[in-house]
Amino acid sequence: MTVEIQDPEAVAEIERQASATGKTPVEVVSAAIKAHAHHSSEATDPSVEQILELVRGFRLRPINQNLSDDEILGYGADGICR
Repeated sequence: MTVEIQDPEAVAEIERQASATGKTPVEVVSAAIKAHAHHSSEATDPSVEQILELVRGFRLRPINQNLSDDEILGYGADGICR
């Protein structure tokens, strides 16, 4: 199968990579495709533990400490939502 790359910038980058690594242009493109496929297959949703680890890294400070639960939810002293 033959693949024609019509983007001159892509062709130039492939040639630069081939020259820098000593690989053929086909090897450069093949390696890039394999790396992309490997990276894409590893992309999964984060686990709960990963999310908690991220959140624990934030410097969270309490807000509305001087308000009651009802005030935070928007209820006044008369029990009506404002």
